[in-house]
Amino acid sequence: MKQFSPGKLICGIITIILTLSCLLMIAIGISEIRDSASVPSYYLAEEDYISTLQQEDYMNLYDMTCRDCIPDKKLSSNIKACQAVARYYQAATLYKAYVLTGDNLAITRQVQQMEQYAAQTGNYSDYVEKINQLLELDSLHTGETATN
Repeated sequence: MKQFSPGKLICGIITIILTLSCLLMIAIGISEIRDSASVPSYYLAEEDYISTLQQEDYMNLYDMTCRDCIPDKKLSSNIKACQAVARYYQAATLYKAYVLTGDNLAITRQVQQMEQYAAQTGNYSDYVEKINQLLELDSLHTGETATN
């Protein structure tokens, strides 16, 4: 007769427990990956855009615009205008950086984009001037730079 060794029995039990634990962790990992890879089922509402714009949180507004690029989504005129303000902010920020570094070709491109986006801001065109003031773009045109 074969004798069962307590050491072999314990090793066998530990091996089974570790194998089951490993399989469980793999299943959980696959589930997490599947959940995070899915396309969000929500759209940002018009109120989200308008609220963020009224708070003058242009960086967040631009982030919302980038995240909310879902194909075939119908956008209201207010959302389009808010997105234009966000894109204007991004173009104006790059314009300021290019002016400070002296990249004339990029400056020309940014001015064209700023004009394009400013024309699309609709009822929110007053935010264009607020962005210009925030970024002190008027002082860049005169050659002066404000110090903080």
